[in-house]
Amino acid sequence: MLMDEDYLKSLSLEVVREKMLDCIHQEIPYIVDQRLIDWKPMRDGSLRIEQHFIVVKLGHRKILVGKNGSKIRQIGMAANEELRKLLKRTVHLIIQVRVKK
Repeated sequence: MLMDEDYLKSLSLEVVREKMLDCIHQEIPYIVDQRLIDWKPMRDGSLRIEQHFIVVKLGHRKILVGKNGSKIRQIGMAANEELRKLLKRTVHLIIQVRVKK
């Protein structure tokens, strides 16, 4: 089954959001905006994906990032593993949490 790039980009956003909801059990995930910033096939065949979570309060950012980055790392590792399986290639997933200005 050949999937077009737009579908794969949308799928990557869904996978990361699903992992975020699995890791964060408070109400803030439902008011988090998510953006695909970069989708770049690399020369070695891998894929670089950068996504940002946009939150409205600094306190929400702290919850998503976790102590010493523990939550965002947990989200990233789980999403990266699933994306590698789905896309059948190495994925370099970069997730950042930003506060809306």
